[in-house]
Amino acid sequence: MDPSSQDLQDPRPHDEEDNGNDDGAQQQSTTFEEQAKRRRSFRDSIRSLATTMTTTALFSSMMRRPWLFIAFAPTLWIVFAAIGWSKEDKVEDQVYRIWTEYRSDYRKDQDYADSLGSNNLGSTAFFGLAVSRDDGNMFTPKRLDEVKARMEMAEATTIEYKGHTIGWQDVCGSNSVGPGTSYEFPCSRLTPMDFFQEANWFFREVDRLTWYNNLVVDIILKPRLERFGILQGVCSDLQNAASGRKECNHVILLRSSEQYAVSQGYPASYANPLNLFGDIGNLEMSDPCKICIETEFENTMDTLEATTRGSFQVMSIEAGRAIQAFVAANPDTPVDPQLQTFA
Repeated sequence: MDPSSQDLQDPRPHDEEDNGNDDGAQQQSTTFEEQAKRRRSFRDSIRSLATTMTTTALFSSMMRRPWLFIAFAPTLWIVFAAIGWSKEDKVEDQVYRIWTEYRSDYRKDQDYADSLGSNNLGSTAFFGLAVSRDDGNMFTPKRLDEVKARMEMAEATTIEYKGHTIGWQDVCGSNSVGPGTSYEFPCSRLTPMDFFQEANWFFREVDRLTWYNNLVVDIILKPRLERFGILQGVCSDLQNAASGRKECNHVILLRSSEQYAVSQGYPASYANPLNLFGDIGNLEMSDPCKICIETEFENTMDTLEATTRGSFQVMSIEAGRAIQAFVAANPDTPVDPQLQTFA
């Protein structure tokens, strides 16, 4: 064998050839690893140098031709944003997937809707405009009757699809006023026909009950009735001198005294005590009377809650004593396990 070729194949010095085959193999393996590390380091240096040169060239070009980047860079970034720069920063756009438990019934319903393609559906709106044939007045009895008949026909139209009947309330924008009222409230619509009583064909008895119980009572009456006592008994000393509060005196006098109302620049008809219910909801949040009502209302609710909790604690203690006395007097009589929790 040619010595020169042997030197190329064996990287060890000649004076180390007599150290044994095992040591030579181990040293040869170590040498190969070192060479591989040097090659990787060299490649990394080349990549770093190329990146640096590219970045330097880019910024140098930006300095020489700033108008080019000012004109086209925003367009380029818009294109990148439109097509999606990467998938790593994908944001979950379905809120229910973040907060809903995976095994809940609501999650199952949402997943079922997704399987039917609900994510690809959008909200639609229908706009209809009635125009007279002779460019005359539309608000005549005959023409209004015709518009009413066509609206009724449109809302009464149904479609049969795979054994299901789909109607107006299935596709309208809103057919409820909260949980438990779906299909029990008329669909929302904006039309001049609603100024006339003849347009109430859509307002059923169940809709009227929903409107009264879920809107009038819950949203209008209850909040005002609860605060009416605070208005007169806590935030005013007109009927309760012990309160020492005067924040709502002005509001009450305007509604209860014609003379005071006139002196403040209001007509005498403004003095109507029933309108105090409207004032409770219409007062600005910065009004001293409104601030007093809301603050004292919260304080009153907290006091009632604390009192109620204490009352139930006393009742629980007394019930436990009564059960203990019964068990002691009747040891052979079985006691309901739920009652034993009081003992």
